[in-house]
Amino acid sequence: MGTIRLRLREMIAQYAAHTDQRLTLEDVAHATGIDRTTLTMLADNQVGQIDLDHLARLCDYLHCAPADLLEYRRADAEAETLDAREIVSQWEAEYGADEHPRR
Repeated sequence: MGTIRLRLREMIAQYAAHTDQRLTLEDVAHATGIDRTTLTMLADNQVGQIDLDHLARLCDYLHCAPADLLEYRRADAEAETLDAREIVSQWEAEYGADEHPRR
């Protein structure tokens, strides 16, 4: 089975560089209302699941899509890392674009 990893630290760094400001997890916690401990666990990929409300809050704050925050790695050692956009493209190719539960 493959794994999904959150790219939270990378997205925070990217957002900080784009806005030319220093940004900490404490800043993100304050702005999003997500507990600092929860953000640390998410940033360190120490969770087995993520609350969709938290994902939406992070996307709103970082001005990104869920696909920007998620990375999928196949189980086989030779497989390359896929980002969530590739997963969505594969889904659309197989099932059609209208099969997405939400947009």
